[in-house]
Amino acid sequence: MTFRGRRADLMLGAYQWYARRAAIHPKSKTGRKFSAFGEGSIMCFPPAALFGERQLG
Repeated sequence: MTFRGRRADLMLGAYQWYARRAAIHPKSKTGRKFSAFGEGSIMCFPPAALFGERQLG
């Protein structure tokens, strides 16, 4: 594999790692802002701009 290929694999792996940790779930800081966010629910990264979380749910 070329250097470019290894670098691409590394960057993709880092992005996937970050995306899993950046997801919004009921117990996350952002998830707690929603008036209702059911157990087992998740918003994957990257989320859209969110406004009025308390009114959603």
